[in-house]
Amino acid sequence: VPVSTPNYDELYYLAKARHFVETGSFPRAGPDEIAILSGRKWGTADWRPQGFPLFAAVVSGLTTDAIAMKQRVVVAHSLLAALLVVWIFRVVVRRARHPVAHYALALMLGLQPWTFEFVVPMISDTLAAVLAGASVLALTRYSSGGSLAWLLTGASAISASFLVRPDM
Repeated sequence: VPVSTPNYDELYYLAKARHFVETGSFPRAGPDEIAILSGRKWGTADWRPQGFPLFAAVVSGLTTDAIAMKQRVVVAHSLLAALLVVWIFRVVVRRARHPVAHYALALMLGLQPWTFEFVVPMISDTLAAVLAGASVLALTRYSSGGSLAWLLTGASAISASFLVRPDM
């Protein structure tokens, strides 16, 4: 999978993931960052939570090579987004009896750009959206008579999304 050189937010996520692979822990905030976060100093701090860098480190096979890590995350993003689209389609097909609804849904999910818009950059948006979508689908399944496993899956997925992107 050809990918561009990491830039912007990707650099911060890569740095955290690489630090985790190399040391088994996440970097601690330095004095300047603590001063910024506490309001004693003006500037920007690295506010990114550790969930996505942990995902990137694991999905990448614990490599420290930035391009290889980004390639593997893009592949994982693509697969997760595609699985979510298939799951949504299957749920709707089961409930909608008319074939026109099936074609309309397929066009809506397959042709519009938002489904795969954020799979290429190595940012947390795709993983957060997949976790939130999986949560909604699992909780819907539970609420329509599904087992406790669906409730636990839905609750776990939405909880994990807060570790990846708490502001979404």
